[in-house]
Amino acid sequence: MAEVGKILGLRCPYCGASLPKTEKELVKCKYCGTTVRIEDANKYLEHLKGFVIEWIRTALPLGISAVYSPSVDPLARHNIFVQNILPSLNAEFGKVQLDAFESFAVPLIVPPFVKYPFSSGRQKDAKSFFSYDAKICSVQPLAVSADDQAVVEKMGGLSRAFAHVLIALDLMEKVQVGSYKIIAENFAVAAKALEKPYETLANRLKALIEVYLSIDDLLSKKTAESRTRINKAKTILEEVITKSTLDINLSICVSAIEQELEVAKTVSLIIDLMEANVYADPLETVRRVGNLFERISICQVCGPDWKQRFENLGRYSEITRWLCIILDAQRGRTPIKIASGMGNVLFPFWVAEINYTFGTGALWMRKGKYVKETALVAATFPLYQNFALYPSEVVTDIFSRRPDGTLVGSITGAETSISTGENVSRLVQMGVLRPASGYAIVPLLSTVSEAKQLMNEYLQQVSMRSGGKLQIASCEVSDVIFVPVDLSTGFINFHETLGWIQPRQFGDLQTINSIIV
Repeated sequence: MAEVGKILGLRCPYCGASLPKTEKELVKCKYCGTTVRIEDANKYLEHLKGFVIEWIRTALPLGISAVYSPSVDPLARHNIFVQNILPSLNAEFGKVQLDAFESFAVPLIVPPFVKYPFSSGRQKDAKSFFSYDAKICSVQPLAVSADDQAVVEKMGGLSRAFAHVLIALDLMEKVQVGSYKIIAENFAVAAKALEKPYETLANRLKALIEVYLSIDDLLSKKTAESRTRINKAKTILEEVITKSTLDINLSICVSAIEQELEVAKTVSLIIDLMEANVYADPLETVRRVGNLFERISICQVCGPDWKQRFENLGRYSEITRWLCIILDAQRGRTPIKIASGMGNVLFPFWVAEINYTFGTGALWMRKGKYVKETALVAATFPLYQNFALYPSEVVTDIFSRRPDGTLVGSITGAETSISTGENVSRLVQMGVLRPASGYAIVPLLSTVSEAKQLMNEYLQQVSMRSGGKLQIASCEVSDVIFVPVDLSTGFINFHETLGWIQPRQFGDLQTINSIIV
């Protein structure tokens, strides 16, 4: 019993990680941040010792003495390990690998102030993987050959590393600013445990350590140190992506690592904003970015496709890049495309260039026509909860009215269009690239790919609504135009800039007012 307790050491009863030796009554776990009573830690150690000893007795006919007795020669130890211990460990290790790589296949980091979105339905407990590692630690005296030791190192390393990653993920879900160093501490232990058997995976975790510490430096206004760390992280992640693509076991993680690289780019952009001295206090920049990210991350979506899109962490780097452009435009450094109109607030729209064909004419006069149109997508559309069900609410619905004279034209084949986007096309064409000094600006809350997806869904609904009259339609979204408005708590006034064609929904106006820069 004593030997097992010495090998295992004191453990945190909350997360299962190791605790430092102390003579005090209380000790703080440096991995989960919980303050633990030594009495409770000793009780948990006794429980864990009992669990391990019972497992050894089940696995070994000779009982626990075969593990620690000096009278058992090395060859006998090796045979006991191979014939009795290894089959039992292997039976569990398959599930440990499956659980670990299932979690490694999603991003292990999110931008600051964003709640970790990938844990829904996750039923994995760090303590259970520490328990498996405790079994491995307890039978290490039997692993006498180099091969035996390599197996023990691989099994114990992965289970111990995964347990620490799970602790880190639990901390990420709480979105506590002070937890970044603790998360980095967990990843440091995990990276060390994986260093030999899973070098590329260990390097991934080392990069994430730099990202988390960079965020911590950023929040402490240490922008130079933060910049150095984030640049190092980006370099490592780029190398890890290249190696993982060629590794059959890690290829499932490539998408997740690419998103982690996007998080690193997002942090780099936040550092840019802080160094630009947009606000007197650099932390005011962080506060505004944090407010924006919190609003973005709580948007509710309909359907798995949009859920997957909104969980893609690359959207934060694109939205932050647009925030940099907006703030530079306000300072007269960068031009943005601004439409003509009245108002002291600039509202962002994605510009969609639409190509479609439609059928017109009856009987022998039947023919097809090709049309190029322009429509706008409110860049705040994620704030409207039902945007996926009713995309026409958040776009300029250019198909809601038919052009004049189409009734007769639809019979004779004289129709030239079934849409009314002339005003939108004119507005976009008359837009001017210029600085935005003197304007307040609503930041973009969506990405170019999201705007394109929404517009395609709108066109699909238009085709169904028209009974198939709209036949083939495609769109490209690549530009943003800012339309002057007057914005109050409950109303957006476009002053007839868009007329009847303006979107009916823009999202919660109180939220929009709270994120204006």
